[in-house]
Amino acid sequence: MGGPAPAVSVIVPVFNVARHVAGCIASLKAQSSGDFEALVIDDGSGDDSAAQAADAIAGDPRFRLIRQENRGLGAARNVGLERARGTMIAFLDGDDRLAPGFLERMRAALAESGAGWVACALRLCLPDGRTIDHPAIHNAPLPAPEVGLQRHALDDCRAIARHFPSAWNKLYRRDFIGEARFPEGSWFEDHEFFWRLALRADCLPWLPEPLYLHSRDREGQITGADDERAFEQIAVLERLRPVIEESNRAGAADGFALLARRLLLERALVLRNPERRNRFLAQARAFLARHGAALPNPPPAAPVAGPAPATTPPRPALAVAVVETGDAAALARTRAALDAQSLPGIALTLLGGAAPPADWADAGHAPASLSLQAFLDTTDSRHVALLRAGQAPSPDAFMRLVNALDLSDESMAMAGFERLAFPGDDATPSGYHDGWTDNRLAARPPAQVDFMGERQPLSPAQALRLHHCGAARVFRRALLRRIGALSLPLAHPFAGAELVLRAALAAGAVDYTPLALAQVPVHERRRALGGTAALRWAARLALTSSPGLPEGWRAVLAARMLQAEMPMLATQRARQRQLNAAWLAARLLRLGDGLPAGVDPETPAPLRQALGLAPPEGA
Repeated sequence: MGGPAPAVSVIVPVFNVARHVAGCIASLKAQSSGDFEALVIDDGSGDDSAAQAADAIAGDPRFRLIRQENRGLGAARNVGLERARGTMIAFLDGDDRLAPGFLERMRAALAESGAGWVACALRLCLPDGRTIDHPAIHNAPLPAPEVGLQRHALDDCRAIARHFPSAWNKLYRRDFIGEARFPEGSWFEDHEFFWRLALRADCLPWLPEPLYLHSRDREGQITGADDERAFEQIAVLERLRPVIEESNRAGAADGFALLARRLLLERALVLRNPERRNRFLAQARAFLARHGAALPNPPPAAPVAGPAPATTPPRPALAVAVVETGDAAALARTRAALDAQSLPGIALTLLGGAAPPADWADAGHAPASLSLQAFLDTTDSRHVALLRAGQAPSPDAFMRLVNALDLSDESMAMAGFERLAFPGDDATPSGYHDGWTDNRLAARPPAQVDFMGERQPLSPAQALRLHHCGAARVFRRALLRRIGALSLPLAHPFAGAELVLRAALAAGAVDYTPLALAQVPVHERRRALGGTAALRWAARLALTSSPGLPEGWRAVLAARMLQAEMPMLATQRARQRQLNAAWLAARLLRLGDGLPAGVDPETPAPLRQALGLAPPEGA
């Protein structure tokens, strides 16, 4: 092709994306900056992607359609790099699109920064038409676009590991790429390309504008495939480890550990085949242990060669106990949510009720008086969850939480949840809750579909702040064995609070994901226990491991449970009697001895006063 070289060469690999490629090319034609060439490389598509691309190009001289036998995404991009004439390079996948100002805004940012490359935020486009803006930086908020260009230092590998390694939300100077190329014949080829460039740069300039429109969950997409090639992620990490750890950058070992754990969690999240998932997790744990990236907990049981004997059923991935509360609609809602779980191998036990409903015939059934230890004796699963009827985990909730435990040395994983108020119930607001009793994030976190958990140490005071809701929480069975017997049967309304506190004190840390991974009714439709049940329970609660709990912790727990009881009291007079009883019992039972502990911000003032609790900080 003759004529002057364009400013930017946009490399567009195409493979079996016939329904998307016309929109991809149209987004290039709509760019506000037209000084570019586009190299559309059909990598041996088995559908009519090439024909669709040719029709969309429609004689535009800025586009070149290059056809080759199928060699993979890395090879297609490398062909583009070899034929590119521009002084700047951009990559656009054939099922994605660019915002109209991508090239103009990115070129201006590259010129302003003087760096070798620049990145931007994303707009994730889901199959149902929804979009989610994402900073393309893991576990980070997305500031307003008017914040403008930011320079992210890359002098620490832990900082590098937070950035998306994708080739496509960036603009590069061609001389900055130099001789760097993508590995061929492998999935997940972006990682090595990204890290080799990051380790030769001092910063990555970044625009908070979602200028790259990335399709998520498309059928056939590599990152969502339950496929044997998921194991190639381990091979990529093996090749990356010496590159990172020998880079002389700060935090190299920790940065690699963060990267490895996140990428392995991402791959495990989409593995639905139980045998493949167990095999992948076993190899992933061995990899992390071999490189000091995680403590070597025992991996899941190795798969048995050939068909397993009928007398040895497969070990369940998770044992879930569901407390039946007498609300048929609530129970049906929980069952539907459990049936939709992506985690294979969930064993169900229904607690309470004279007989299980017909649609629970495949689950175990146990009396409401079942103790924690007795329940643990019924299962050999490594992980346990406890739900109340009406709570509805999101489809990938248990997959995320169980994977987090399987690939870490933690023994407890939790997430946020969505509170749903009953119609006409204004006692407690509905909306996002982060899983801590002070709802400390105050607002919903960035809507990041790939938000991975992070370790949160749990001092005794922090353990007291955990919300008792179990809808988005998973425990290792060994941890629950260790904490001993609860003072209440599992079906008791207060058992969840005791279980969470005991487990948190014993665990010392939690793998925490602030995403809302469950929907939870604000108040259950059940009868109030009446009297001072919460106070009597808090008074007799004997924790076997409670050193360092703040003074007055029993009063805090009593207030939490009393607050849950209040909406079930029909009249204001009944509520006042409850407050009077709380005042008297708090003094007789000495619940608030010593300096009062911090109280939950949502605890009503009359209840705080009755129990002698100080107001929350800042109140």
